[in-house]
Amino acid sequence: MCCSFMGRSQATYRVPDVLRPIQILDFVELAGSTLAAAEALHLSQPTVSRHSRRLIHDLGLVSSTGNRDPGALRHGSSACLQLLRQAAQHHRLMAGAWRLGSCPWVEAVLPAFNTVVRNPVQLRHDMSWRILLQAHVLDLVLISGFDLELICPEPLPSDPPITVWGAFALLPVGSSAMGLLCPPTQPDVLHRWSPIAVPTDSLAPGLGAMVRQTQWRCRYAPKSCHAAGSWAKWLEDVQVPVAATAAWAAQLERALNSWYWRPWPKPVQDQVWLVALETVWRSHPQLEELRNQLSGQQQEFDADSESASRKSRGN
Repeated sequence: MCCSFMGRSQATYRVPDVLRPIQILDFVELAGSTLAAAEALHLSQPTVSRHSRRLIHDLGLVSSTGNRDPGALRHGSSACLQLLRQAAQHHRLMAGAWRLGSCPWVEAVLPAFNTVVRNPVQLRHDMSWRILLQAHVLDLVLISGFDLELICPEPLPSDPPITVWGAFALLPVGSSAMGLLCPPTQPDVLHRWSPIAVPTDSLAPGLGAMVRQTQWRCRYAPKSCHAAGSWAKWLEDVQVPVAATAAWAAQLERALNSWYWRPWPKPVQDQVWLVALETVWRSHPQLEELRNQLSGQQQEFDADSESASRKSRGN
């Protein structure tokens, strides 16, 4: 589900030297290669390769390259590595820093945080976020309710401040009305099996499922589409409507000025959730600050959704 790594940290936060190899291996896990990890960490590739190889050797980790489970950690795990990652997580959370996994679809509530840093994550499975949370590689995940509906047997209540689901704490952030952002050449009527642009299925499987239930056809964006800018460039090329909430549409409209908003055929709301291990959430009450900020930003987008965020054709 996640396609971006977000780390919000105070300017004074510094990873201790003793935990630096853990951070490097985490970024290799998230980015998918030592080259991508090096770019994200602003280090040389030989430095990243050297530190990650040494840690893998010292801990006796076994690569999961041949593992048929696409959601498995690339470099395996061990009890020792799990404890080291917990220590690294505790240190950064106590310092007011966190790693938040998301995808372009729901991360539109994040631009208000000027300390957010984004780097690509190459997840091989649409539910890899659960493994990354349990391994303490990610601290939190911002996830669409459409994705949760695929794995939760019962509807999740959005009224309680927290819902416990297995090992995870689910916290409602807010909901937005669904619609389509359409090119100016789009006909008024969308026929059955019309193409609708959505993130690739490994990033937003629930959204793709909803589009298919509406009897439209998914036009999957390239995995290289990580942010609104790359999305807008691709949409200009393909000229097909894109499924969007008000927040996501507002970001895309900055580069797609002539495109217009139209509502979903039937009223549909996407409930966004913040997910963390319950033990991590209970142990770090300062994470509630992030949840409150996300909820506030979501409410601002919702308040604007009837005006600037939603264009009607001909305006």
